[in-house]
Amino acid sequence: MVIKEYGCGDWKIVLELEVPKPDKKPITEDCDIIGIDLNVSNFLVDSEGREIRNLKNLLYNKYKRIKKEQKKLSKKEKGSNNWKKQKKRLAKAHKKLRDARRDFLHKLSRAYVDKYDVIAVEDLDSKNLSEGEGSVLNRHIANYAWNEFTSLVAYKASQAGEQVIEIRAKNTTKNCSNPGCSNKVDKELFDRVHECRECGLEIDRDLNAAINIVNRAISLVGQGLSEVKPLDTSTSAGTTLVPVSRVVEQGSPFQNP
Repeated sequence: MVIKEYGCGDWKIVLELEVPKPDKKPITEDCDIIGIDLNVSNFLVDSEGREIRNLKNLLYNKYKRIKKEQKKLSKKEKGSNNWKKQKKRLAKAHKKLRDARRDFLHKLSRAYVDKYDVIAVEDLDSKNLSEGEGSVLNRHIANYAWNEFTSLVAYKASQAGEQVIEIRAKNTTKNCSNPGCSNKVDKELFDRVHECRECGLEIDRDLNAAINIVNRAISLVGQGLSEVKPLDTSTSAGTTLVPVSRVVEQGSPFQNP
């Protein structure tokens, strides 16, 4: 048992329990598999077309509160009673931001682990973290949230006997996801649609990347995924927006609104 005191005055008790991990479930042709593209312009898009918007709107006010409390702290005499009180207020503001972000990520990761047997995500070490549109704030939020999200997915999947497969991110956005088409379509950051001149496929840029991710997972040798057919992009109608507030309030983006 670990007892920890936060700088804001709150206390946390951590109990460590040893729980046996179940064996990994066998991957068969009827397993449910999903590919997830993490990006700055919308927190993620999955290969079934769900678009989860970035966390800016959820966390923006909390970032503003942190800046406000930080400014107040800078005006206090360091070491004084007022400085100590203000430092605690700043610590509370940081904790509220962390709690809000982690609550969202817990609910979103749980939704994917509960629904799918195999989850394919990008290897963040190979992903260009500056890729995408948005402000420095967007990238700052994304860089922290992506790593936490993938860690939570991996942890929960291991407890459920499911598999998470990391896919190298290189050219997932550029390569055409249409089966049989190997064309590479260069894009600027502002190009939000994948348009392939070779096969004629027109599809959302991030959905194209998510489909590439899941198809790369399917094609991996030695993982038992060769029995799963690649995703057919001809049936992909586009993305469906899932507001961050729906994940927070309902706990799952897959429930009916």
